[in-house]
Amino acid sequence: MIKPLKVLHVSHSYGGGGAGKGAARLHQAFLQNGIDSHLITLENNSDDPDPHNVVICAHAREQRNARRKLSRWIMRRQSSANPVVKSLNLFNSGLLKDINAFECDIVQLHWVGYGTLSIWEIGKINKPVVWKLPDMYAFSGTEHYLLPDDPPRHVEGYRATNRPDHEAGIDINKWLWRCKRVAWRGRNISVVAPSRWLRDQARQSRIFRESRTAHIINPLDSEIYKFDRSLTSNNVWGIKKNRHTFLLGFGSLNATHDPRKGYEHLLKALEIIRKQRSVGSLELLIFGGRQKGTTNVAGFRAYELGRLRTDEDIISAYNLCDGFVLPTLQDNLPNTVKEASCCGLPVAAYEVGGLPDLVEHLVTGYLARPRDPNDLADGIQWLVNNRSMNLRECIANKSAMRHSPARATQSYSKFYEQVLHG
Repeated sequence: MIKPLKVLHVSHSYGGGGAGKGAARLHQAFLQNGIDSHLITLENNSDDPDPHNVVICAHAREQRNARRKLSRWIMRRQSSANPVVKSLNLFNSGLLKDINAFECDIVQLHWVGYGTLSIWEIGKINKPVVWKLPDMYAFSGTEHYLLPDDPPRHVEGYRATNRPDHEAGIDINKWLWRCKRVAWRGRNISVVAPSRWLRDQARQSRIFRESRTAHIINPLDSEIYKFDRSLTSNNVWGIKKNRHTFLLGFGSLNATHDPRKGYEHLLKALEIIRKQRSVGSLELLIFGGRQKGTTNVAGFRAYELGRLRTDEDIISAYNLCDGFVLPTLQDNLPNTVKEASCCGLPVAAYEVGGLPDLVEHLVTGYLARPRDPNDLADGIQWLVNNRSMNLRECIANKSAMRHSPARATQSYSKFYEQVLHG
């Protein structure tokens, strides 16, 4: 009799931000499709107070918090114009003891930044490790994303001669990258990337170029995230839509203040539309920002919903919209684009990172030239011009197949077999 596969997921959080949601969804997909799945985390940020087979390790959170002050002091020795989050992960959190005591076949890492698990603890895990990369941190320095114009130090090696001009002080990135190579020497960490772009970045990197890699797209339950005609006009926010209004959605965690998500580029594109285009009655629906209420954004009425915390509210918001825009400057596989697509929304975005895996240009949306607000304005125009319920149903059906939990589970199972048996 074949022993069932037992997997232990390790994640900074269960639910919450994009990476935490990704960990929770993969864990749930495994449970629904026959894998004995368990998850260790520091925080439960989901709306489920008691998720199945999830252990919250408060002691590791306390260990992490005690060392954060020293980590921040070290990080201040380096200055950088890169606004994206950075992690040192130099000091042990104590989570390794829990991981190594757990009986499982595979340890599946997710987002473990903010000192969730030190780089030294990762190197001492006593089971085969598969790391689902949420970003570039595993093969970079402290950076979770490099800036688009940065030298590819993860490919070339971190040297004094290829340091970005916008950095100064001690080169903590180079130092930590070298520590990772020492900590993981002799460990064959296998890598799963949700986007082809990130898989290729990992394959080219000095740290993972000899590792087993795969591209497996993150699952999303299309029985929950789906196109619902009844929600295209009904909403809990009192927003009045007429049949001539085109409601354009924009959202992500910290949507209007995270520079990587491209809100400033959206404002420029809207300004171009207002002055040079004809899009009829265009309005905006913004969620994930810090404000709530009806406002004016670049001359267009905007409904700001703040942070949406339940699946019901998020799904209602997507279905109320007629299209979605996310001019992210660098991204792996944004949850908001996945969710919007499963709810049948055509998407306008820059052609960066994993966006080509989610948006089929001029078929299910528009991929604009990176950092080109004029082309992004053309993309928004394309959404308005191609508005139809038939298109929405087509997009929802394609997305449901692409993000099928059963399909993702099968792909992971095959990859795990390769890792375990070569």
